[in-house]
Amino acid sequence: MVHMSVSHTRRTVLRLAVTLFTGCLSLSPQSPTVAAPLQTSPPNDAQLIDLWSDLAPGETTRDPGTPLPQRPEEQPPVTRITGITRPTLTLYPAKASTTPARAVLILPGGGFRRVVIDKEGSEIAAWLNGLGISAFVLRYRTAENSTTKPWLAPLQDAQRAM
Repeated sequence: MVHMSVSHTRRTVLRLAVTLFTGCLSLSPQSPTVAAPLQTSPPNDAQLIDLWSDLAPGETTRDPGTPLPQRPEEQPPVTRITGITRPTLTLYPAKASTTPARAVLILPGGGFRRVVIDKEGSEIAAWLNGLGISAFVLRYRTAENSTTKPWLAPLQDAQRAM
């Protein structure tokens, strides 16, 4: 069994995400030279997909999570979800085109205790859609209590999503 520190695991996951993202962009015959403007509202055709058909490994419930109270000073408001035991993928499909289909898996931040689903998820998905890239936003399981491996459930969810 390989033992990795949390910071090493985060670096590994981040490197994988950057590699996948840059690989997707390099598949485009005409890579954009200017970033598309940020679109903050998700498209109407976003689709929710259960990551596990039954209970996720080690879970006894299927809870999509609970939003934390929003902070009044944040504009636009940020949605933080905790208590997730039912991980899901939300597909934000890009508009149909003649170029090969491309997609990116987005794992929003939150330090394993929460998932920042809009600011670090759906907003990035909308931006990628503007570039012609479909996006999957992963709402991964969160660690409620102090555990020795708070990264394990999110890692299992990320592996399953891939």
